[in-house]
Amino acid sequence: MGIIFILPDSLIAQDGFKDYTLVEIGEVDHEHLDQWMDKIVKQVKQEAVNVFVPLVFGGTGTDLLGLRLGMHIRCTQSPSQCANIFIYGTESLNKIRHHEFACLFQTSGTALIDYNLHTLQKFARQALPVVSMDELAKEMGKIHLEVPKNHYDNHSIANIWGMHRILEMAGVEMSDIESLNTERNQLYNIYFKWLLTKNASSNNTA
Repeated sequence: MGIIFILPDSLIAQDGFKDYTLVEIGEVDHEHLDQWMDKIVKQVKQEAVNVFVPLVFGGTGTDLLGLRLGMHIRCTQSPSQCANIFIYGTESLNKIRHHEFACLFQTSGTALIDYNLHTLQKFARQALPVVSMDELAKEMGKIHLEVPKNHYDNHSIANIWGMHRILEMAGVEMSDIESLNTERNQLYNIYFKWLLTKNASSNNTA
């Protein structure tokens, strides 16, 4: 019925969530963070109604990496892309509202919940996803992400995005173009994945 991402010292046990797959989050690759998260999401082949993600992991509580991972889940083509996403932690939404990825909670099918067994089990009983694939682009269009700082200006962003659109209309896979898979032009960056997701409804149009 779902997936629960947990930490090594998590109090969440399998016997309390029999219909769920527990996936332990290992050591975080902070240097290649988006690539690392992209790989984690794609490695889980199971279709899920609900996905639970810890708000804080990776050793740096202020980074709130759970928000970024939640964004990757929603913007990565996988069986769980439209699952309900529950970010669990001890912080209030008001306290984290200025984080760059807190905008995820402006979309349907996402929520910040308390980290306690009763609350987790309550939301684990959610039987259907709130968002459908047909609604996904519209939902992601509700939010705005800033241009990543490792790209030096909006012009370079536009060039890479324009190249993607040309290849898309020509029916060419991005992965076949070496220059689009370099460290600098990383299309697994969450910013590009968000662009791809929110523009999905306009695929193959001018």
